[in-house]
Amino acid sequence: MCPLPLFHVLACHVILIAAVKSGAPCVFRRPKAIAGEGVFDNFWKAGERWKITFIITYPRRSSAKMQRPINADISLR
Repeated sequence: MCPLPLFHVLACHVILIAAVKSGAPCVFRRPKAIAGEGVFDNFWKAGERWKITFIITYPRRSSAKMQRPINADISLR
């Protein structure tokens, strides 16, 4: 999942090119879903819905996600 807007260099180079090169699908969120209200509270639900197995992000967002309870089934199936 790409939690960044595509104008961000990390999103367009690292995430998008890695997904294309590996043949993996990539989920891009709407701008409000990236930084809107309730994003971190619903992050785990989005991971469950899209069956996310890999995410590239930066430390501040990771810290915010880790402080929320995991309210979804994120187990590998």
